[in-house]
Amino acid sequence: MMAWTTASTAQARCGAEIGLADPQHREVQVFCKDYTVRATAEKWTNRHYKIFGNLSIPPGKSLEIRDSLVEIVSDYPREHVVAVVGGTLSTLDTQIGGTAKAGVFTQTIFALESDGKGKFLPKWTMSNTLVQYSYGILHTAGTGQ
Repeated sequence: MMAWTTASTAQARCGAEIGLADPQHREVQVFCKDYTVRATAEKWTNRHYKIFGNLSIPPGKSLEIRDSLVEIVSDYPREHVVAVVGGTLSTLDTQIGGTAKAGVFTQTIFALESDGKGKFLPKWTMSNTLVQYSYGILHTAGTGQ
């Protein structure tokens, strides 16, 4: 079960009305600060997720996203990242990435990294996925020492 989060510094700029409009009018779930996957496996389905912070998937954790729009809302380009650090991200029929506010695109970075020890390598499987408003996908996974 995902927890709704709030942070006093982000709360003034955090809200469902900020950012992209979902063309499918899905229910909006807002996270007002960084979101880190804590369960071994999480599944997000058929919603519009607005994250006012980083989305992190740590080693040994997985996030499956289906039929959703995942929007990383930032005040300026590259402020926040989608970081798969030894975890697993799976997207199906999903739009994921940065945002557009008042006609200005705000890009995010996707970082796929190992856990630094070589024990956990990142994995992202996708089908019918649109990566939006991204500065790119950084892949620095390798063997650790």
